[in-house]
Order: sequence, then structure tokens, then C-alpha cells
Amino acid sequence: MADKNVVVVAVNNTRPKNYRTIRYEGTRSSWTSFLYLGAAVMLLHNVIDGGVDAACSYNGTVYKCDGLVVIPPTPPLNTTTRWILDHNQITAIINGPFTGLTALTYLSFFYCSISIINNGAFTDLTALTFLDFYNNRISILNNGAFTGLTALTYLEFQNNPITIINDGAFTGLTALTSLSLGYNLINAINNGAFTGLTALRELFLHGNQITIINNGTFSGLIALQRLYLDTNQITVIINGLFTGLTNLTTLTLSDNNITAINSGAFTGLTALRTLDLNNNQITIINNGTFTGLNRPYTLDLGYNQITAFNSGAFTGLNRLEILILYNNQITIISSGTFIGLGTSLSQLHLNNNQITIISNGTFIGLTFLNYLYLHSNNITVINNGTFAGLFYLKDLYNS
Repeated sequence: MADKNVVVVAVNNTRPKNYRTIRYEGTRSSWTSFLYLGAAVMLLHNVIDGGVDAACSYNGTVYKCDGLVVIPPTPPLNTTTRWILDHNQITAIINGPFTGLTALTYLSFFYCSISIINNGAFTDLTALTFLDFYNNRISILNNGAFTGLTALTYLEFQNNPITIINDGAFTGLTALTSLSLGYNLINAINNGAFTGLTALRELFLHGNQITIINNGTFSGLIALQRLYLDTNQITVIINGLFTGLTNLTTLTLSDNNITAINSGAFTGLTALRTLDLNNNQITIINNGTFTGLNRPYTLDLGYNQITAFNSGAFTGLNRLEILILYNNQITIISSGTFIGLGTSLSQLHLNNNQITIISNGTFIGLTFLNYLYLHSNNITVINNGTFAGLFYLKDLYNS
């Protein structure tokens, strides 16, 4: 039996096809609010045009609707904090449905069919912190679409067919810390697309069709810590691209078509800890490529087409702890290759290459190296002194 202090009302009798259900759960002391709900029920029946299974349930703070093709009327009480509209057939976000919802903090359109977002549709949602459009049909993000969302911290657009981000599309989102634009159809990003996102900490742009990123694209993202650009079609990293990203700790560029990295391309990334360039088409590492990376922990260059390193290629990476170079086309490692790595390096992955010769003195200076991976190469001779100076080596993989 239901708790005597809980009122449960379900309108679910046999009705015409356009009849809908709304359910309320609350304490008996909330009868005044419930009377207001009763009026909303009749309004809901007249406005919604979903299938026979369309329904909305409400428990005083959470409003959840299923089986809809349009957004239903505003929730009955202004105490609503969460509105869940996942798995509906809603196609457009128009002005009006969110009027007066000043307490709403969570709004989700996960797996709907939305293609249009009207400018000013969210104006009244001044407390909203979470907005989810995962897997919809949005193709363009217009300027002014998110006006009024001054408290928003999380915005999700993954798995849409977005091709264009207009300049100023995110203007006013001064509290936003996470923006997800992964797995869309974006091929270019205009300067100004991210203007005003001064609190942004993570930006997901993976799984798009981006080929070129212009200087200034990330200007103003002074709080950015994690930038994901993997699984795109980027071919070159130009100088100045990451200027101003002094708080960036993670930069992921794996699974692109990068063939060249200009010297000084990463200048200014003084806080960077992880740089992932795995699975590209890089053939050579030039002197100065990693200039300015003062604090990297991991550098991943695995699964490229690297054949050689210019002397001093790793100069300045004196705090690097893990260097991944497996699955390339390296044939010779010359003395001086790793000059500049300092004593912090603990792991060096050179396995699955075509190495035949390792010159004496190659590993000089790598005093605290613990793990050296040389297996799956073509090494036939190892000379005396090849591993001289590796006093703390724990494991040598050379089978």
C-alpha cells in the first residue's frame, strides 16, 4: 500500500488517441501545488501530439516526458530542477516552453530529433548548469542560441551532423567548463567560434573532419586544460596555434593525417603534461619541434612513419618521463638522439621498429631510465657499452 503521506495521481483512463498521462507524487501538505497541477493536466492534453504512449511524470522537482513530438507545457511547479526529455521525437526548440523555470538546473534532450534551436529559447534558464543534445540532428550552431545561460557549466553536442559553428555561437556562456562537439561533421573552425568561453576547461572536437585549424581559433580560452582533436583529418600543426593556452595539460592529436610539425608549434604550452600524436604520418622529428614544453610527462609518437631524428630533436624535454616511439620505421639510433631528455625519463618504447644498429653512447644521460623496450626489431649485434650509464635500468625487453 502506498505511504499515507504520499499523494499519487495517475490519469490513465480510456480516452481518445490524443489523450496523455501526467503523474504527480508529493506529500499531502502540497495539495495547493497539486491543484495547480490539475489545471496543467488539461492543458497538456490539448497541446501534446505524440503517440498513445506519450506521458509526463512529475515528483515535485523532476519532470520527465516520453513519447512526444513537441515540448509539452512548462512543468506545473516552478520548483522543478530537472527536466528530462530523452528519447523523444522532438524536432525543434522554440521560444516559450521554459518560461519562468528559474530553478531548473538540468535539461536533457538525449537521443531526440532536434534540428532547430531558436535564438533566445533558453533566456529564462538562469540557473541551468547542464544541457544535453547528444545524438540529435543539429547542423548549425547560430549566434545567440544560448543567450541567458549564464550559469551553464556543461554543454553536450556529441553525435550530431554539425558542420558550422557561427562566430559568437557561445557568447554569454561565461561559466561553461565543458563543451563536447565530438563526432560531428565539422571540417573547419572559424576564429571567434569560441569567443567568451573564459571558464572553459575541456573542449572535445574529436571524431570530426577538421583539416586545418587557423591561428587564433583558441584565443581567449585561458582556463582550458584538456583539448581533444583526435580522429580528424589534420595534416599540419602550424606555429602559434596554441598560443595563450598556458593552463593546457592534455593535448590529443592522435589518429589524424599529420605529416609535419613546425618548429615551435607547441611554444607557450608551459603546463602541458600529455601530448598524444599517436597514429599519424610523421616521418621526421626536427630540432626545436618540442620547444617550450617545460613540464611534459608523456609524449606519444607511436604508430607513425618516423625514420630518423635530427640531433637535438628532444631538446628541452628534461622533465619527460615516458617517451613512446613504437611501431615506426626507425632503422638507426645514433649517439646524441636523446640528448636533452635529462634524468626524468623512466620509460623508453622503441619496440616494433626496424632498428638494426644502436650506436655506443645512444643512451648516455638517461640515468634514471627504468624500462627500455627494444623487442620486435632487427638488432643483430649489441656492442659493449651500448647501455653504459643506465644505472637504474630494471627491465630490458630485447627478445
